[in-house]
Amino acid sequence: MQMVRALITNPNLFLEPYLHQLMPVVITCMVGKRLCKKPTEDHWRMRDYSAALIASICDKYGSAVNHLQSRVSKTLMRTLLDPSKPLTSHYGATRGLAAFGPTSVSTLLLPALRPYGRLLEPALTDNMASSNALKYAEAKRVYDALVGVAGVRLRELREEEARLKAAAGQPAPTAELAELELCYVAEYGVFGRDLALYVLGGAGAGANGMVQ
Repeated sequence: MQMVRALITNPNLFLEPYLHQLMPVVITCMVGKRLCKKPTEDHWRMRDYSAALIASICDKYGSAVNHLQSRVSKTLMRTLLDPSKPLTSHYGATRGLAAFGPTSVSTLLLPALRPYGRLLEPALTDNMASSNALKYAEAKRVYDALVGVAGVRLRELREEEARLKAAAGQPAPTAELAELELCYVAEYGVFGRDLALYVLGGAGAGANGMVQ
């Protein structure tokens, strides 16, 4: 993946004719079922790196003609909402969609939280048996990624609403945790409680939008 980044950042190369060969490789490194010999190895960083790389490629070579980002986004959404795909692929799809920026999060990820939560919840609750330990760890990784990414965006939208109301001389929006939690649980399902905590400052995020 570092070689691919070196290629796309080289000002002396024009890679658009070869995107059909590069893109499947990068997407596989983002949403592939298995990237390491052992599932306990750190393949998550590879998925994060590939997600950022896909966003860079789409930003550089995407156009109104090839609809590159739109096509990749559709692929990632299908992966995320496909219950037959492994949780590692769901994680990669989440990171890829988030890498496309706030508009992608607002229009694609936020509306998907409630239906996806119904797919994820069984893996999050069935964590007692040792045989399910790996699956639970993967589910928690996906959950934290989604709460981090969605929480950042919801906080931004709330702050934007406050600025607009202040400019209009109106009071800023206020909500107690319990009230916001009820609202978010109704809209975002299993993610609602932690999103409310996040938005009201009960959780922090790193630079990559992961819950700390």
